[in-house]
Amino acid sequence: MRRPYQLIRQRRREAVIKWASQSFAGGGTLRMFKKKSTADIRKFLRRNIGDCRTLAPAHTQDAYDRELFRLIRRLQERLRLNKRSKGRPARFGQAAKLINLYIKQFLLYPDFMSFPCRRRNLYKFAHVPLDRIVLRHMWKDFPHEMNGIRPRLAVGDLSPEIYQTLQSILRNAARADRMLPLAYDFRWADREQ
Repeated sequence: MRRPYQLIRQRRREAVIKWASQSFAGGGTLRMFKKKSTADIRKFLRRNIGDCRTLAPAHTQDAYDRELFRLIRRLQERLRLNKRSKGRPARFGQAAKLINLYIKQFLLYPDFMSFPCRRRNLYKFAHVPLDRIVLRHMWKDFPHEMNGIRPRLAVGDLSPEIYQTLQSILRNAARADRMLPLAYDFRWADREQ
């Protein structure tokens, strides 16, 4: 008799990493990048982030952010946009969105992580994947805090400084309501509001 669950158990970590890299983003998210770069993006995520072990040891938000920014910049160096965007390099906000979506994929299924004792830090420090819908809601929800940030800012126009400011706004609001910052990602469900 075959024992498929034993095979799954033996290869679980590799299988989960592959699953996360395949399912973290839909075609709409990846369409802005150069053709054939989807496989490169997935390979980068599997090799450099894996099951989030590189981020889990962080004991402070600053330590997490430093490692996250290092990964974002490494991905940014490798990415090119599609022909419509003249194949120019990806911008910081675009690379950040991909990495944060990937991390969120693991956090949605925490039992798949191979180190459950450290996932609390990841939940606490994880960044909200920013896109135009989240940014639009932030303008409605935090108009005073967004003062000085250009309205209708595109994800591709986010500098590291503006990105960090936006994440800080979300972190402070989450802390005030005793929630995790990543919960704001569900704000998209309120599209009609």
